[in-house]
Amino acid sequence: STLNHISADHLTVGAGAFLADSVSVGAPRVQRGLVAVRPTVVGERTFIGNSAVLAGGTVLGANNLIGALSSAPLQTPPDGTSWVGSPSFLLPNRPVSAAFAPERTFAPPARLVWARATVEVFKIILPFTFTFLTFAILYHYTKWHLLNYPFWSSVGVGTGALVGLIFGFSILTALLKWVLIGKYRPSEKPLWSSFVWRNELINSLCESYVYPFWVTPLLGTPFATWFFQLMGSHFGHSVYLDTTEITEFDLAWVADHAVLNNGVTIQTHLFEDRIMKMSDLRIGRGATVGTSSVVLYDSVIGPGTTLKSLSLLMKGEKLPANTRWQGIPSAFISGQ
Repeated sequence: STLNHISADHLTVGAGAFLADSVSVGAPRVQRGLVAVRPTVVGERTFIGNSAVLAGGTVLGANNLIGALSSAPLQTPPDGTSWVGSPSFLLPNRPVSAAFAPERTFAPPARLVWARATVEVFKIILPFTFTFLTFAILYHYTKWHLLNYPFWSSVGVGTGALVGLIFGFSILTALLKWVLIGKYRPSEKPLWSSFVWRNELINSLCESYVYPFWVTPLLGTPFATWFFQLMGSHFGHSVYLDTTEITEFDLAWVADHAVLNNGVTIQTHLFEDRIMKMSDLRIGRGATVGTSSVVLYDSVIGPGTTLKSLSLLMKGEKLPANTRWQGIPSAFISGQ
């Protein structure tokens, strides 16, 4: 997916490996005026979760898993093991994924490759098409208006036209979500399925068009949740929202007066063994999620509870009301 840091000439990635969003892989280390770049190896069919960190010199074997927001072990772990946390520890009993045929996970036939390629073309083209049409229409309309009306009138009309175009294409994105996806429900889908590709198409439109032009300018305001509600998310009254990291919209439940700070990830899905697992996630009334924290699916944050910054709430965990938690993974902290 998207990588935050990479040293390309010193990176080896095995066949069938999966690197999720915002992963840091072998970034150079700068210390006391020296830059150190070390070779990094990711073995076959190894999975690296969202926002995980692989320091330079990390060597991972086959079929390993590094969890979201986690660091890789300093020593090469045994093949087929799962690790989570910072520092990481062995996760001995990872739930087994539903059984799907190999052609839906690691060995797709040509017909699925071509089908995915077709969807990927639209995933790439549509956001740029929306952007081009927005500014092309704005340019020609404003040019015509300047020839017939005073300058300041054209400025006002042009501004209104820009807002209207952005709003219109954002509404079109929402309509596409409901037509192509419908309502997200707890489920498991293999990587090589049209659902996953359609989901990525909608996310691409959101991340490349709707978020930069509509949602991001409204973050931190009472209007920040509007688009997400249009997409099916459940937000209560007076929610403070300063993040766009919400994907499976219908699975996110946020109660009144909750606070989601900058960079929070509402992780309603995870990929494991090339299978996309989705489920609900609930944040209680008046709860606070700190900057850059990650909340995994099937978890519940109780009313008035605080998950502090740069913390990871594991899937299935339920935090009691009016408590404070911090860490990767999160642990209870007492006092203020």
